[in-house]
Amino acid sequence: MKKYFSDLDKLISLCFYCDINAESMKYLSKLIKDKIILLHLFYDVNIESMKYLSEGINKSQTLTHLILKYDINAKSMKYLSKAIKDNQTIIHLSIVSKISLESMIYLNKAIKDNHIIEYLNIWNIDVELMKCLSDGIKNNKSITILNIFCYIDTESIKYLCRGLKINKKIKRLELLDNNIDNLGLKYLSNIIKNNKIIEEIYLGHRFHEDCKKYDDNGVKYILKSLEHNKTLTYMIIKCNNHIYNNYLKKILSINEKEKNDNSF
Repeated sequence: MKKYFSDLDKLISLCFYCDINAESMKYLSKLIKDKIILLHLFYDVNIESMKYLSEGINKSQTLTHLILKYDINAKSMKYLSKAIKDNQTIIHLSIVSKISLESMIYLNKAIKDNHIIEYLNIWNIDVELMKCLSDGIKNNKSITILNIFCYIDTESIKYLCRGLKINKKIKRLELLDNNIDNLGLKYLSNIIKNNKIIEEIYLGHRFHEDCKKYDDNGVKYILKSLEHNKTLTYMIIKCNNHIYNNYLKKILSINEKEKNDNSF
């Protein structure tokens, strides 16, 4: 690896689609400290390599985006979460893989203590993982965009809302391609009704239209909550009733106008 990168002053981004042995990761760790801005790993990192990777992340002065697209075991997550907790540069963290509850507990500790990350993206989490994540975001003071993608259900939404009820920082909530039914929208509507922070909510389906579980009766919960909300200015939600759609657009446009007027 050294012969490919030794002459470079700074790398904007680096993506790996292959296994990285410990020796190569040791050198990569040095690059992460002061040369790499975006690191994208698609392939499993063994525990020895993870030690070097975590060391680089911990001491990095340049890395702002970390995207991991492989299953991370608990031992690896323990090293990684410690590095993330102490890192002072990462603003975008994506865990696009399956992780265990033990791994989520370690990640949760990092989320609680990190005050730099602004964008958190997590895929494929079940109810137990959501309980843990919800606890992590309650008092987090840096995350402004939370993206939870793919197949979370209503029970998970209930626990997410418990965290959102206390959180004072998240402005954009992305819940695309999830199994949210009418009850799930009711839980969300209770948050929308009293929340004065969240400005954007995404409930659409980009890839999995078949996983949409709510109907227009669920949308009514959202519309009712918006009568009390002056903060939300943008929302994507699938609705077949054109009257509901027009009403949603009207309320959001009023909120946006008031927001713009208050900015002067």
